[in-house]
Amino acid sequence: MAQQKLIVDESLLITVRGLARDGCTDAQIAKALGISERCFYTYLQKYPKLRLWLDEGKKPANFMVENALFKKAIGCKTVTQKVAHNKDGSKTVITTVTETPPDTLACIRWLVNRCPDRWQLNPTPATTDDENLKNTLSEFWRALSNSEPVEVPDDEQP
Repeated sequence: MAQQKLIVDESLLITVRGLARDGCTDAQIAKALGISERCFYTYLQKYPKLRLWLDEGKKPANFMVENALFKKAIGCKTVTQKVAHNKDGSKTVITTVTETPPDTLACIRWLVNRCPDRWQLNPTPATTDDENLKNTLSEFWRALSNSEPVEVPDDEQP
């Protein structure tokens, strides 16, 4: 069964931008349009305006997530005000301050993604000389095999 062909018009562009703004993934957008993800990517290549509207729609959601991650990384205080009505008819404003401490994992994510030249999760070794590394390991194992057993005094034995 052939898939539905899309007509790339103003209403489709608005729909795609809206779904992207709401945080939908490309796969979810394709499903909402009734086409496969692969077909959706073909349309994005064929129609640059569709790609532009998709990217424009993703910007607000990306900014919100970025701001939330930043706040979580550095910690923040949230002030909430609530109006309570007293029995005598007067109003009382109740202010609540919630403090969120900085989150180390959020800091790591931020730094790894924003400064990849300085921060990496799994940095490569400083030396790229494999022969030098092999020689160092060989020396280490040779030293271990040639070492004499160490005598532990009686008072230090478990």
